[in-house]
Amino acid sequence: MADTNSGAILRVTPSGRSSGCYFWLGLFRDGETDPRELIDLSEPEDIFSAAAGHGLREDEAIMLSNAELHPPRFVYLVPAPQRMSAVDQQTVACCVSAVQLWRPERAGIYIAPELIDGPIAQDMLLQILRRSLLTTEAREFYLLVGSRERNDLLKTAVWLKEHLEEQALNVCVYH
Repeated sequence: MADTNSGAILRVTPSGRSSGCYFWLGLFRDGETDPRELIDLSEPEDIFSAAAGHGLREDEAIMLSNAELHPPRFVYLVPAPQRMSAVDQQTVACCVSAVQLWRPERAGIYIAPELIDGPIAQDMLLQILRRSLLTTEAREFYLLVGSRERNDLLKTAVWLKEHLEEQALNVCVYH
């Protein structure tokens, strides 16, 4: 188990400024895009936009990697839950499992607002972060602004900080 007293960092990251993080988690909806078409997109936010907007022709989580970049970039995409009225525990577990298996030093997360609404997305982020902090060595998480308003995501990050600290997890937020 990870040392939860070492603290964690949440970085609210605007579009185009994601270069400090090389491992990203996001969701996709069912669609017609072949995942291989996304590999050539250089920015994670472009991949997330296509995966949420056009959807992927895929039934399971998928890892996209670009080893031509230095360092290599990885984007792990998880199917969005079919029912959006509550946090889907299988989706949360799949995201946390990816952090456990790939063991990144830092991980970026983007939950597209067109796939999951505010309060449910906040709770999903909280659960992913909490479980990741308790079960992995990752201590730095990037939260991509994407199509959200920066202030909305900053409020979410502060909300996450407060809830994680209630669980004795020390968190700093940078924006």
